[in-house]
Parts: sequence; structure tokens; C-alpha cells
Amino acid sequence: ICGDSFAGYAVVRSAEMKRELGTRATRLKWVDDAGDYTARTKALGDGGCDVAVHTIDADLVTGVALGAFPASIIFVIDESRGADGVVAYKAAVPNVQALNQSGVKIVATPNSPSETLARQMIAGMLPNLVNETWLEEAEGAEASYKALTRGSPSDRKAYVLWEPWLSKALEVDGVHRIYDSAATSGAIVDVMVVSRGYLTSHTDEMVFFSEAYFRSLWHYASQPTGMVDLVIADAREQGSELTSDQAKATVDGIVWRTTLENYAPMGLTPRYEARGIPTMEDMISGISRFLVRTGKLDKNPVEGREHELYYDAILRQMQSTRFHPGGQEEIRGSSELPALDSSAWDALTVVGNLDAKSIVFKRNSSELSPEGNRDVRE
Repeated sequence: ICGDSFAGYAVVRSAEMKRELGTRATRLKWVDDAGDYTARTKALGDGGCDVAVHTIDADLVTGVALGAFPASIIFVIDESRGADGVVAYKAAVPNVQALNQSGVKIVATPNSPSETLARQMIAGMLPNLVNETWLEEAEGAEASYKALTRGSPSDRKAYVLWEPWLSKALEVDGVHRIYDSAATSGAIVDVMVVSRGYLTSHTDEMVFFSEAYFRSLWHYASQPTGMVDLVIADAREQGSELTSDQAKATVDGIVWRTTLENYAPMGLTPRYEARGIPTMEDMISGISRFLVRTGKLDKNPVEGREHELYYDAILRQMQSTRFHPGGQEEIRGSSELPALDSSAWDALTVVGNLDAKSIVFKRNSSELSPEGNRDVRE
């Protein structure tokens, strides 16, 4: 299985996962590619790895670059809700809006969630960067962190990292967070993918693998400090030390998706029971839109065929056999924004200006023009 050091994958690498797999004498070999998503996709195609942790955006981008999609999504691992973020030195970049000019650089890992988060920020708030060469490449979140520590507080530059390196970056004197994945939904989504050939010949094994994963997730998530303890232990295994505060910040920024919460994206749960969790098709098409708008993709490569990127039979079989990971699960849907009191309103700060299209009406009429109708639908 190929992946990188992102804390969201801690369950996959965990001692409990190894124990679960060991009940059928299955051994997992973890291959760390340091966030090289193109190499990861190539490995899925040429047999270098059978399974991989991926993100939906990386699946789209690397598939287009290589001219093939060699793997199928079998379930959602997690969604980043603050575990991926954009930081900068406050002296030069007080907010997102300060980046909306020529010559700005954003340090990020190419073809990764960090580049995707940067593009999502640009698509929504930084129109002056849409046609700019803004990307300064870094090989992984640790490399972005090192570039930050070597940088000058006077540089008009931003850095995109994922946990646990995001928490470490925020402890650098003068550095603050200007944007993160908590500002959006369904954009940075980690998924488990399986080589199509391996999936065809090892379907039963992948059902066992998936059940082992969800049992392991339940094992840690059902304990009061289980996920925090896991993230600390996992970071140590990856050669990094985390404090309890850093680990807690990491866990707070990741929503690990349970078995029940995976039935919804695959369309195995009625919409009225999904509590706002988007379908896989909606996530794929939504991510494609801002990748197209910022020039990363020419078009959605699977428009109208989004279902070809995922395989629902694994979860469908688990649902039909009434698989249970070990305790009662609930679907955590989209939460409503809390009401603000007067002190909270007073504490609001500028983030940036939303880049919204003007809605065009027919001349001397209250009816929308054809272009206006299209923009409202978008």
C-alpha cells in the first residue's frame, strides 16, 4: 500500500490494523512516497502497489497526466476540516487578500491536496492569480515547513502544509494561518483506492481489508483519547515527535468517515438519511470545477461518467451482511453554522474578497439573461 505521512492515514498504519489483518495471515507493507502522487498513480498501474491512499483531486489530476485511471475508489478515509492549511508571516501577509497581486508565490506540493487547497482559495478569492505562475514546488509538507523556516518575514509568500507539519508551522514566531480546509466542504477528501486488476482478482480480500480498517477505526475512535494517542504514536513511527496539543489540533482538523458515513457517498443510503453528506459524483464534479477554473485541468475528464472512478460493491456487500465494526455508529452530517453574539461579530477579521460573478439580467427586465441563468446554476 502506497501513501505518505499525513496523519489521516494513521489508522491504516496502526498496530490494530496489523492485528486485524493478522487474523487471516495478511501482511501489509507500507511504502512512503513522500507525497509524490504521480508516482503513486503510476505504481497502481504497473503493479508497484496494489492499494493506495489518495485524494479525489490527486486521482483526477494524475489520471489526466498519465492518460489512464488505473485504480478504483472503494471507500472514503477522511475529510480534511482544518488539517490542511495555508500559513504565512503575518508581517507581510496579514490575510488572503494580501496575496491578490502579481509576483506572489505559494509553496505547495504539486498534484497534491496542498496544491488543490491553494487552487480552491485562488478560485474563490484571488482572481489576479488565476493566470499567474504562482506555484513554488516543494516535495511534501515537511519540505514546505523547511522552506517556511528559511523564509523571510518580509516575503509576500504563503506555504501550504498538512498535519502534523501544519501545527508545527503555526508555532514558528510570526506565522499565522490565513486559510484552511475548514473553510470548505468536500474539497480535500482522502480515499482508499485499489488497482483495478488487483480488485478484480482479490475482491473478497478487499472486503476483508475494508472490514479490518473500519474495525480498527472504531477501536481507536471509541476510546476517549484513542485518536490523539494514535496520532502521537504514528508520528513517532514516521520519525516526528508531536506534543499533546499538536496531536489534538491534528485530530480536530480531520473527520474520519465511519462505515455508515461511507454508505452515503456511494449512494447506498437514502438522501434524507445522509444528513447532507455529498455523493461521490457530487464531490468529483465539484472538485473538477475549481481545478478547471484555475487552469489545472482543461475540463472534467469524467464529466457524466463520475461513477467510473469508484466501485461500490465492497461497501454494498458489507451493508448486505450487516457488517458492524464493534459499536453503535451515527452519521455525522453537515453541521449548521452557529449564531454569533455581539462580541463574536466584533472579533471578526478580514480574510479576503469572494470573487463572485455578476448576475446578468435582460435589459429593462426582471428576467435573467441566458448567461445569468447559467451563472446562477453554477
